[in-house]
Amino acid sequence: MKTIPKIGLGIALGFVILLVISLVLMGMCVLSFKTAEEGPSKFLPLGQSAEVEGIKFTVVEYMLSKQMGDKSPSTEGAQYLFLHFNVENVGDVAKNPPYPHWNIEVTYKGEGVESGWVSMPVAINGRELDPYPFYGGDKIYPGVAKDGWEDYLVPIEFHLEDAKVVVTLDSEKVGWTLSK
Repeated sequence: MKTIPKIGLGIALGFVILLVISLVLMGMCVLSFKTAEEGPSKFLPLGQSAEVEGIKFTVVEYMLSKQMGDKSPSTEGAQYLFLHFNVENVGDVAKNPPYPHWNIEVTYKGEGVESGWVSMPVAINGRELDPYPFYGGDKIYPGVAKDGWEDYLVPIEFHLEDAKVVVTLDSEKVGWTLSK
């Protein structure tokens, strides 16, 4: 009969330990969620690179166009914002580059901007734009640099000073402004 209270005490102690572990894990999740929601503390100008954990990333330039090749935006009142990205592995091991739709966010007046997929080279204002080469799962190896373009839909009355590009490199967020 003395073993029953010991079993009950062991079960109660197990529940308490499980509860403490659960609370600690929930607190870590809330903390990481708040950290992920915070933006960069400063924004870089176009053409300036940011290097985090062996990946150097640059928002090189932008172009605005009412056409992508012979295609107009599917949304009335919108135009295309094309952003030229460069990514280079300056570290010692293969790394995941930032991926559009996951690690690269464009905002206009604080709201997320719809992104598309430049899936093939496209001519804009007489220039041939190659697509950004990374879409998930690809790694970039040391010493390799690649660049390409992504398209985003923005209003016809688009003001550069109200646009931001935020890129998550590992767990650090880096931002760029489009205005000079």
